[in-house]
Amino acid sequence: AHPPLAPLAADLRERIAALGRAHDFVRPHSTNSRPSAHQDSLRDLLDELLAPYQSHRGERVTITGVDVHVDDRAATPLALLFHELATNASKYGALSAADGRITIHVARQGEQAQIHWLERGGPCLESGARPAGFGSQLIELSAVRQLGGNVRRTWHPEGLEMMLEVPTASFSRAHRSE
Repeated sequence: AHPPLAPLAADLRERIAALGRAHDFVRPHSTNSRPSAHQDSLRDLLDELLAPYQSHRGERVTITGVDVHVDDRAATPLALLFHELATNASKYGALSAADGRITIHVARQGEQAQIHWLERGGPCLESGARPAGFGSQLIELSAVRQLGGNVRRTWHPEGLEMMLEVPTASFSRAHRSE
């Protein structure tokens, strides 16, 4: 009924769908909806969330490194964060170009999980600070307030680089001793 609000409604619908995929991943409502992937795996959660952005696994988004156990409490902020990154990459970054690629590398250092997001092959970015819009605030809310971590973003001419550091205990109540 309000055409100027259509982009906002579409954006909200996409975020809710990403949350739904994350929820179904960690807490399927039936045996038929249970994913074939391990439901306590960060790697498999990322595969599920980023599947709409590639036609074949690993084609445009590659996930390397260690795996981290996740539970339903961590799935929501992770879904919001990675959905926002992927949406931005598809609009302005690596996924907006045919040859664009994203590499996600997960590592552990002590009690911290480090998730490195690297975009390459997208349009050349101009240097300088980026305005903090709602998406940036959502990333900060998810990473800092909900997961207790921190996020550093650097915009290189060849693409966005982001480092997310989160205490491993924030990913899963059942695996706090990892």
